[in-house]
Amino acid sequence: MRDYRSAVRHAISFLADRFFLLRPLVVIPALTFFLLGYAEALLRRPDSWPGHPGLGHPWVGLVSYGLLMASVYVVNQIYDAESDRSNEKLFLIPRGIVSTREAWGVAAALMLLGLAGGARCGQVTMLLFGASFALGMAYSIPPLALKRLFPFDLAANAIGYGILAFVTGWSVAKSPGLRALAVSEPLALCVGAVFTLTAVQDREGDERSGFRTTGVVLGVKRGALLALVLMAAAIPLSFMLDNRFVLVGAVIAMPFFVYAWVRRDERSVRIAYRASSAIFVLIVGLGFPYFLLTVVALMGLARLYYSRRFSLGYPTLTGK
Repeated sequence: MRDYRSAVRHAISFLADRFFLLRPLVVIPALTFFLLGYAEALLRRPDSWPGHPGLGHPWVGLVSYGLLMASVYVVNQIYDAESDRSNEKLFLIPRGIVSTREAWGVAAALMLLGLAGGARCGQVTMLLFGASFALGMAYSIPPLALKRLFPFDLAANAIGYGILAFVTGWSVAKSPGLRALAVSEPLALCVGAVFTLTAVQDREGDERSGFRTTGVVLGVKRGALLALVLMAAAIPLSFMLDNRFVLVGAVIAMPFFVYAWVRRDERSVRIAYRASSAIFVLIVGLGFPYFLLTVVALMGLARLYYSRRFSLGYPTLTGK
């Protein structure tokens, strides 16, 4: 009986490690912005795209996009094992719990599944899937490795999350023309603001790894100021472009960025970027309650996993 229980615990631990290798909590923002694009497109449905596959809901595209982004995040971990070790995070590959070879196999499988699902949503959506994947690879893999060099790390995040994820979600509902690109611009500013603070948070480990990221180049003071300016700029722009979801999110998030700029310490920076991310998830969750329930469930599972596996209180609003 004891051997049986030990085998069960080992199997559960093995599966949990592979599941959290996919970084589901980091996939959530990409899916949030995907759904924001889908919701904005629905508000402009009268000029919907003739000949669209007409899925009637975003779930096929949403799940497929999540799988594709998970593939990108696995590759990111493979190339960032040393910096992750310095920053004391994402322990699975740095500690050898999951081998690099296995991680590559997982990334390839996720990519194929994601692209196969994207193909069901139409040619334009499939092209946007491909663009998102290509940018994700350019972000992590040398010689480009955009994540290691300011301002390309900032631009890649703003474009990948703020524009590509948004426009991809839009494309599931209707034709993503120039209007979709314009409406995504304030979201790109919000994403840039959030990313800047996360880069500031990781600056010490990134500098030890020889990276010249946004956080390393700007530091806390200038990084907090840039984040504040980007979030502030998103408010009038979202109003002018009638992007109501982003307008509400940016207005609510703004005090947290003011707080981070005034305090300029690690705790205030963490609170600002984590609270603002949660705000956008809640906004989307009001329109897509099943998505919100899934996020809450994932948060609970992650809390349990990291406390049992690594004795960490994660995720949390203020802690590491």
